[in-house]
Amino acid sequence: MKNFENQFIKLSGLVLWGIIALIGLFSSFFVVESKEIGLISRFGSIQNQTYWAGLHFKIPFADSVIVYSVQNIKSSIQTQGASKDLQNVDASLAINYAIIPTKAKEVYTTLWTLRDVENKIIEPSVHETLKSVVSQFNAEELISKRAEVSLKIQEQLQKKIEKYGVKMMDANIVNFQFSKSFADAIENKVTIEQEALSEKNKLEKVKYEAEQKIVAAKAEAEQIRIQAEAIQKQGGKEYVKLKFIEKWNGELPTTIMGEGANAILDLKDTK
Repeated sequence: MKNFENQFIKLSGLVLWGIIALIGLFSSFFVVESKEIGLISRFGSIQNQTYWAGLHFKIPFADSVIVYSVQNIKSSIQTQGASKDLQNVDASLAINYAIIPTKAKEVYTTLWTLRDVENKIIEPSVHETLKSVVSQFNAEELISKRAEVSLKIQEQLQKKIEKYGVKMMDANIVNFQFSKSFADAIENKVTIEQEALSEKNKLEKVKYEAEQKIVAAKAEAEQIRIQAEAIQKQGGKEYVKLKFIEKWNGELPTTIMGEGANAILDLKDTK
């Protein structure tokens, strides 16, 4: 009986060690997915090596894996500023940024999570940059030169955040909003400009039509001049005959006008 108990204890120990070995074996490997970066923390100390997508080995029970996404992160941020002509501006920005893979360790040791990256780096940088950029343009230019403003914001943001291991991929202004009084003033200005353009177009049309009439009148006068010269050269007789033939409808006259021997003669009565 005692031997059986000893064998059972030994067997239990082997099973336990076997389980521990299996756990150690399976925990020795980890997988990093595409568009992710892996870091190893060994007893709380971040190791220098960066692990890319694939299957990797780690020391069981000593190493823990930290995975960072390096794909583009989209964010929408509301912020405010003042234009060059001191108009208050409310802006909505859509930005795309990503962790620089080779800087993943620095990002983790400095900021820890991606949420910290946005809260501590991205948002403050956006607020500061927008105030700086919009102050270089008056309110109307912010509307008419939106692409240029967006590019300046993106360039300045990149300079601010790259030292933290973050890359600005894109920055676009979704919307600008101004005070109601300024918005009304802009709308009135646009309306006046459109009306002025409409009146200008009407004036151009009238001018064009007048020029066409002048051209037509000149052409008609030239035609009359040519005809008059032809009449003078031919003594007029041949021209009159030509016009008579052009006007003749093909019917013979029924009455001949004249005096004396040329008295009116009704050709119908001669039948």
